Amino acid sequence: MKAKVLPHSVSAAYFKDEVLSKYRNNLDKYEVSYEKRSINCKNGGWSLENIGVNKELVFVYLYKIASLPYEEQLYWKSFNVVPPKINNCFGVPEEYVKTDFRGEYRESNSWDRFYEVFEKIKERDDIWTIESDSKGDPIIDENRKTWADKIGNLYNIFLDDNHVKLDTLREKLQSLTASSKGKDTQRGIDKLRSVILFHRIISEKKLPIDKLNVLKEIRDIRNGCSGHQKELTKQTDKAKEKFGSLKKHYEDLLARLTDCLDFLLDNI
Repeated sequence: MKAKVLPHSVSAAYFKDEVLSKYRNNLDKYEVSYEKRSINCKNGGWSLENIGVNKELVFVYLYKIASLPYEEQLYWKSFNVVPPKINNCFGVPEEYVKTDFRGEYRESNSWDRFYEVFEKIKERDDIWTIESDSKGDPIIDENRKTWADKIGNLYNIFLDDNHVKLDTLREKLQSLTASSKGKDTQRGIDKLRSVILFHRIISEKKLPIDKLNVLKEIRDIRNGCSGHQKELTKQTDKAKEKFGSLKKHYEDLLARLTDCLDFLLDNI
């Protein structure tokens, strides 16, 4: 009898990216880390490491899946798909072959740059108060609510009144307008919030403000989609019409936000 050929333990099993929604949408119970490529069940005594993303799919090594509790294995199995055709190293994308098998550093990508800028933001405690566990999430599916929640989270981290030191920004704007004709009254400046303050400061410095347009976009999506199903549908349809998918829109938004924050760091 011919022996049955079994997959190697480091073969990559592939899953629809929606498999991560359960964890991303329940951060009280799970810790999802892009940098560590891991999911940790805070009270369940298990973790899943070396997760990878290949286009629209998530992959995990079989031996990692085998270490999960049986119920979690069944959950992942429900999202299992036929792996893409990758002819090297047990179906593992080349970028992960470099890191997981050769011990090489992963090439920088847009999310690496976002996190680099994020670390700089955390150091600017004169402008922002960033909570230690506040971070973005590089993985997104086509769920409308997930899309809106992630953009709302970006607003909360970088633009919310509780995390932006409005008094400092108002002082900076007041200083810049002190010698200009028709200067703002202090009372008028005291009414301004983060997005307008950033725009006004950059404008007063005679610097281009087009990079800051993404701040208004994030604010408008967050405000419009909060509890309004019709507006959520309208906004997501608009994003998909322009970019083809919510995923592509979100990735573009993140890239523009990274440029904007880096610009503000240099000029505020």
